[in-house]
Amino acid sequence: GTPVLVEESKVIVDDSITFDSGIDVGADFSGYEPGISESEADAIVTNNPNGDNQFNSIGAALGSNDTTVLVKSDYDSSNESESGGGVNSGALIGIENSNVEIISKEGPESTTITGSIERAIDITADNVVLKGFTIEPDSDVQESIFITDVSDATGIEIRDNRLDVSGAGDGAEGIVVSNNVNAPGGDATVDGMKIVNNKINVAGNDGRQSGIAFGNAIFTGPRRGVQDVGDGVIERNTIIGGFNGGQGAADPPSEMGVRQNLFENNRNGVVLNSDVGELSNNHFINNSNSDITNRRDAEYDIGSNWFGTETFNDTDSLD
Repeated sequence: GTPVLVEESKVIVDDSITFDSGIDVGADFSGYEPGISESEADAIVTNNPNGDNQFNSIGAALGSNDTTVLVKSDYDSSNESESGGGVNSGALIGIENSNVEIISKEGPESTTITGSIERAIDITADNVVLKGFTIEPDSDVQESIFITDVSDATGIEIRDNRLDVSGAGDGAEGIVVSNNVNAPGGDATVDGMKIVNNKINVAGNDGRQSGIAFGNAIFTGPRRGVQDVGDGVIERNTIIGGFNGGQGAADPPSEMGVRQNLFENNRNGVVLNSDVGELSNNHFINNSNSDITNRRDAEYDIGSNWFGTETFNDTDSLD
């Protein structure tokens, strides 16, 4: 039958348009599976803990040094510590140890993290998996997920989440990978990082907000941006309502693969400040200023992306 984009857009696509990866783009939570059972988890987070390995907050479970944390749908984020965690204790939940998995048992339709201090979640370690949550920060939030002070992003996976900062303040972000001068240690990197199957809604405020941002391109002040940018994956995300749906670091070039994403109702769909390894099989719909903004000095091959009315071949270039 006629293919239809997943999630809320419901845009009908011409049968003649084909992509290497098929027409199925954007985030889809309908088949969510946690991938682990309660018996396989090191810790269980529930509003009614009963047992040595059960806790009423994610922070308490992480404080016990448990590595695989399964969060049940009765989780109440108001149980998180008011003293905060992460960089300068500015996050509701700070993930500071490597080899940690925080997984919702029932997925983003059933498990919600609300509230924040300055940010909802900080990640400052490698091999961290965050999977299956709706994250709705408070109105004064800066970022939903802030990844910094990571010299090797191998094993970092942000997967199957719904990030809604549409009610947050001006300049609120979905996912930011950057190094802040106030953060301890070295530079941030996206080398090996996977950002897959997330729905990021940053509509509703007037700031220079981004769905996914790398580096300092949208920031003012002394932020150093992303260094040692290598390979990684941004795949099957739905990004709605941002000033920039996806923003690449200014330097150096990246082997990052950006594919099968839906960029809808942003001001700019994707902003390229340097090369990326792959930009293909993405759909761009109703982005008011541009679908792809090229801030590089040279032309860029835009690959097989769909821009609402026509396809572009690998031989086409964007000035």
